[in-house]
Amino acid sequence: MMKPLEGVLAGVCGDWCGKCPNFGLTCQGCTEHSECDFYRCCVLNKGLEHCGLCPDFPCLKLSEFVPDDRPGCTPGYHIDALKRRVEVGTEAWLAEQCAYWRGRGLVNLLRAQGVYIETSDCKE
Repeated sequence: MMKPLEGVLAGVCGDWCGKCPNFGLTCQGCTEHSECDFYRCCVLNKGLEHCGLCPDFPCLKLSEFVPDDRPGCTPGYHIDALKRRVEVGTEAWLAEQCAYWRGRGLVNLLRAQGVYIETSDCKE
């Protein structure tokens, strides 16, 4: 079963918010994120959990989107991540993403709403 914090780490666009340097500071993840085009389109307008469930997946806007251009984030990684999320479900996908990004050194500590979770909580 997902911990409450894990839900906000699953970006509608296919990104895993736990690796974002702004998460917990200027962004709280995909929770009522009405300024995000993908959140508005999928969640608010279509009632979908994420873009990977959309009949138009991957749309041009999502295909051109670059959620993170840091080293280790290859172009289109979020599209592949959404395909995997559809395959295994959000809970398993979250565990995979945490372990994947931790292994690349892009996450050491998750911060959100004053809650700190060590990445050792990630499943291997």
